[in-house]
Amino acid sequence: MVEIDRLYLESGLPYKLNSTVSVRHPLLRDILGLGRNGESIYWEYVGRILADPYQNMVWLDDNGIDYEDVDCFDVFCLQWKYLSNIYSQNKTAFDQSGFNPLIPIAAALDFFLGENHAYRLSSSGSNDTYIEDPFVNNFSINREEYLAFSTFVQKINGISFEGRIKPRDKTAKRILIEDMRDEINRKKNKPQTAGTDESSSFLGNMVASVLHGGNGAINTFNFTGAPIFSIVSAYKVLHKKENIDHILTGVYSGTVKSDALKNTNMDWAT
Repeated sequence: MVEIDRLYLESGLPYKLNSTVSVRHPLLRDILGLGRNGESIYWEYVGRILADPYQNMVWLDDNGIDYEDVDCFDVFCLQWKYLSNIYSQNKTAFDQSGFNPLIPIAAALDFFLGENHAYRLSSSGSNDTYIEDPFVNNFSINREEYLAFSTFVQKINGISFEGRIKPRDKTAKRILIEDMRDEINRKKNKPQTAGTDESSSFLGNMVASVLHGGNGAINTFNFTGAPIFSIVSAYKVLHKKENIDHILTGVYSGTVKSDALKNTNMDWAT
């Protein structure tokens, strides 16, 4: 597991994978630059880069792969090859339409790398797969570097993998996969209704909370220049501080016993 400390995340600095490739830390203006549906596009890009085996367990199962036997780079490569095969089998139709099924993955890479490349998967003599641009010297991302890439994207977006179900045996794993399949089908078949949680803007709601309920450091005039982690961090700190304030108010008013604070982390900055 790649370790990236909070100070670095708060800095908004890019994350260097190797001597020639760095992952940028997106600013809100970068996400807004994706268009009117920029947030939806952004989360699709995040999902493409995370290539999370757990979230893709159903697709992996359909392809005869145990999600616990692969990492995010394996999933990324499997999805790349899968979409590449779809293109090859329908090349004429895709070329006529001007669309390539690999475009969403390439767009996600372009966005986070801040550069446009002609990506392809290659293998070295030892059969280790890596991402390269054949038209750019020394541009490559190997497995270890991709794992760092994915971890950085996970961290700056405040995404946690804690609390996930860990099946104790094959039967429990099968139940988990089928439950996940049912959930995917439910969301696919459920119509989106304006005003519901599922159709609301997750990032937009965080921004609104920080802008109108924060300390003013991030405001209407400068928020587009804020790194994504600054918004995520400010949102979490704001809500933790509010919860602690409510607890202390309860203690002072006598509605909450002070003994209840013994097992409570009162440091709202963590």
